[in-house]
Amino acid sequence: MIRPLRPVFQLSALLLLAQSTAGLSQERYTSSQLSCARFRETVDASIATMIAGQTRREETGEDGIMVLMSRDTAQGLTLEAWFDSLTVFRASADGRLVPETDGVIGGRFRGFLAPLGHYTGRQVPFIPPEVAEVVHLAVALNDLMPELAPHALNPGSTWSDSAGLSVKRLADSTAGGTRLHRYQLLRAIPDRPMPAPDSTGIDVVQGEDHRGVFVWDPAVGLLRWDREITIRTLIPPGKDIRQAVRAKVVQHVVLQRLAPCGP
Repeated sequence: MIRPLRPVFQLSALLLLAQSTAGLSQERYTSSQLSCARFRETVDASIATMIAGQTRREETGEDGIMVLMSRDTAQGLTLEAWFDSLTVFRASADGRLVPETDGVIGGRFRGFLAPLGHYTGRQVPFIPPEVAEVVHLAVALNDLMPELAPHALNPGSTWSDSAGLSVKRLADSTAGGTRLHRYQLLRAIPDRPMPAPDSTGIDVVQGEDHRGVFVWDPAVGLLRWDREITIRTLIPPGKDIRQAVRAKVVQHVVLQRLAPCGP
């Protein structure tokens, strides 16, 4: 008697399906991941401004520990964050400026974090003028978390949108017996006219390139995010500008999850 092949085929198909979907994960931000979570963020930036054949170089830096609290509401995931510690500096040929940051410590950032990482701010703390001259902390939460793909990715596969963002899943890694997911995030924003950012009334042309890698633990969420951001700015000659001004900012940013805060 010949054995029917169908059950064997079904079992093989199930095994192949299980192998092909092993490690797939639908990454999402949840309130449990960010319930009293602590992250250390370090930022090192170099700024080169060119005008009339002369180049002025500056460096800025930031090192702080931020605490995040979140909860689920009818409107989505609310996020409340504050700096537990913070140091900033700006250095140039004129000297080094290290403003006091006590006026920022504990000040609340509040907003909404979408499951895929888009942040909508609702409130920012008071930023002392001397700190604002060094770093732009008012947007500290706008891109704190990397954006995620809207569906699960196999290692080696990529998702991209029409706005220049792409997310690629890299080979997994392990740490302490835990399987970690790694992703590469790229974003290219071409040079485009930007409205005047302040009362000067001077429009600029600006473009950006973002390149980074983040590590995700399926149990706790984001563990680490390393990235480089390049911002190109051009102020063309105009009524009040005799010669074009070009600036290039290169930022290296590292976000590292720390042990959670206490109850």
